[in-house]
Amino acid sequence: MGQKLIGIGYFGFGNYGDELIAETLKELGISPIKITSHVLKFLSSLKNSGKIFVLSGGLFHSFTNSNIYYSLLSLLLSFKNKVVGFGISIEKNAVGLLSKVALSRFSLLGLRDTFSLLIAKKANSSSFLSSDLVFLKEKFDKEIVPTHNKNIPTLILHNSKQLSLLGNIVEKFNIYSAFPKDEFDYKSPREINWIIENSPLIITSRLHVAIVSLLFKKPFVFVAPQPHSKHIFFFQDNNLEFTLFTNSNKGEFNLNEVVNKFNSLNIDKIIGKNKKLAHSFLKKLKDAYWEDQKC
Repeated sequence: MGQKLIGIGYFGFGNYGDELIAETLKELGISPIKITSHVLKFLSSLKNSGKIFVLSGGLFHSFTNSNIYYSLLSLLLSFKNKVVGFGISIEKNAVGLLSKVALSRFSLLGLRDTFSLLIAKKANSSSFLSSDLVFLKEKFDKEIVPTHNKNIPTLILHNSKQLSLLGNIVEKFNIYSAFPKDEFDYKSPREINWIIENSPLIITSRLHVAIVSLLFKKPFVFVAPQPHSKHIFFFQDNNLEFTLFTNSNKGEFNLNEVVNKFNSLNIDKIIGKNKKLAHSFLKKLKDAYWEDQKC
């Protein structure tokens, strides 16, 4: 039998991307732990226990430094337990001394874009390109949203600032949030899955909404206010730069051109490439740490 892997993350708060990661970990046979008021005590009980911790997502972003996620990361990396990163991304502005030390502590590190890989390689030779963990997800549960208009574009944004950035790019739209703390009408992960599947176009500021749109072969626009916003490297790696809506290109941005170009792409090839990268890293993880995991 292989060793027990435990997924640690910002689970249990209704955030779309994190809940998808938790569901994917379950499908892979890795137990996700939800963050609760008792999680630090629980994790401390696992210290030096031989358990292997699996982290995924945007751990090294500038906003992460001030929340519980970064505290968890710092705590976990202080243990003698092995820590594995799967589908990690790194923001340039967040790479300080502490991040470099943390990166060096991962026993295996899978990055979801080539920029993050370039940064990670400087601190950790056990770094590989892995794409995003959610490309391994096999099932997307859905829940109908009766009030949703299937005939107009859907916006899934963080706040009204992003909405104002869009200007008059689209006149009629549905608008939702994928995290309870965001500004608009919150929808659960199951509802968001259904909404993506039942929208002609998705405009979003959330990476995993864009990834699931890709998996559902739905045209999307990714709202990235700054040319070097986090996540843009994922889109560049996949020749999807034309989906990026930024401050610098908003004047000439054309939705019809984006939709036409998206529909002309070999989407299966893009999805297949990312699935292959994710499976390749999963195999490295399997070969290194446990024997009874499907690949």
